[in-house]
Amino acid sequence: MLKIGFFADLHYGKKNVADRMCTRGAEKLRMILEKFRYRELIVNMGDLINGDPSRDVNEELFAELKEIMKDYPVENLVGNHDGFHLSKELFREVKDPEIGAVGKIGTDDGTLIIIDPCFFTDGRPYDGHGGDWRNTICPEKQLAWLEKQLSECDKAVVLSHHPLVSLSGEPETWTDTHLPQNARDVMNIIERSGKVTAVIAGHNHTGGTVVHRGILHITVPAVCTWNHAVCADVILNKGLVTYVPYVLGTETKSV
Repeated sequence: MLKIGFFADLHYGKKNVADRMCTRGAEKLRMILEKFRYRELIVNMGDLINGDPSRDVNEELFAELKEIMKDYPVENLVGNHDGFHLSKELFREVKDPEIGAVGKIGTDDGTLIIIDPCFFTDGRPYDGHGGDWRNTICPEKQLAWLEKQLSECDKAVVLSHHPLVSLSGEPETWTDTHLPQNARDVMNIIERSGKVTAVIAGHNHTGGTVVHRGILHITVPAVCTWNHAVCADVILNKGLVTYVPYVLGTETKSV
């Protein structure tokens, strides 16, 4: 059995935006890491920063968060805000820019496969210079990479900043703006493999779960929303996936 801590959409920034308490990002991150202090693995699902007009400010914010995380086993995914304002390489190794900030983590309870939908629909990777958050795909070269990784494992959980199916209650709604524009193509590969037990994502701040064609889809709610901090454990145990959310920084006590 493996218990993994997850958090998503910290959106750390110098000023708050609507319901995003961006200025409390560092404080909330410390709360989450304290909650997960005994985990072997912690996964940040992307959008660590909210994005400031100044690149220097974004680099300063990222450096502060990196210092907070340095003693914890955190794997970072790249979110659209991260890719629009900083280099993907700051968050994780990019061996081939045409494939992206992908990765694979082997565990006794299956393989974690990280995909990267932070590419424009014309195939260009997000490069720190901004863009439309709805303009996003997994490029063809990455799809081939994903298919190869799935062929080489027994069972897998796919991790993506962007959800791959709608959480609206209508899972076949491929026009949901939170999804990559080629989400159907990504899901075709995942479903054909017969090996994926769950897809875990962030990006849609409300979060939620849905089962689509036998695969559990978990979207971890945003940390940034209001004054509390939401995070979750995902427990992998011989092909079974259990999702346990927590709300930190309120009167509600979770263990």
